[in-house]
Amino acid sequence: MKKILIIILAFVFSAGMPVLAQKTIKKESETEKKFPVKKGNLRLVKDNVKLNYVKNTEIRNDTLRVYNDWNKNMTLGFENLPAHMEAIAIPTILEPKKEGMVVVKYNAAKKGDFGYSFENLNIITDDTLEASKSLFVMVYIEEDFSMLSKEQMENAPRISFETEKLEFGKIKSGERVKYNFTFTNKGKSDLIIRKTKASCGCTASEPAKSVLKPGESSTININFDTTGMKGDEHKTVYVYNNDPRYSTVALHITGIVE
Repeated sequence: MKKILIIILAFVFSAGMPVLAQKTIKKESETEKKFPVKKGNLRLVKDNVKLNYVKNTEIRNDTLRVYNDWNKNMTLGFENLPAHMEAIAIPTILEPKKEGMVVVKYNAAKKGDFGYSFENLNIITDDTLEASKSLFVMVYIEEDFSMLSKEQMENAPRISFETEKLEFGKIKSGERVKYNFTFTNKGKSDLIIRKTKASCGCTASEPAKSVLKPGESSTININFDTTGMKGDEHKTVYVYNNDPRYSTVALHITGIVE
């Protein structure tokens, strides 16, 4: 009986296990490795275009490689592009099992904004599996101070906050945290607040005064709603301004929501 059991186990491990392994392990093709993102019959190196830091006077180009995994020609085009963004496909008709590229041109001057921006880029195709393919473009726009002379730098505005961090301790979920961050222009020319932007769950009003003469002060009012939150919280409010040495100030709000 013992010999029979040993023979049965030997048969299972020698015959059954390799079959199971063959079913569960699939070898990744070279194309899948090279173009891991699949949208319908179109494969891409990634699903985004990262332009990173761009000056507000700059035009930046970037390229995204694509692959037609279909057995037919695929026509590539774009829709609903904003005025500050252009995109072309090279070639516009991509043959089966061939590589191509999407070239994105981003005009930060036309965008007219500061800080982080996440925007959709829609590729329109005749792919019967998935005609519209949504990507996103990520960019951080910062003010260009490269043309300032040494004298202009010395006479530039200087933003100075009384504090850049608020620790509100422990509060109950649903309570609101309200606080005024006070700042002063300690420079020699007008300080201009370009924009304020808060992270999720926190709102920041525009400052009471957004153009400050040397020596003048103003406040940015914070209203943090903790509804639905629990545990350690850390929110950030960004203040974009024309101080060439500190054009982006990050104000931090931290605490525990019970």
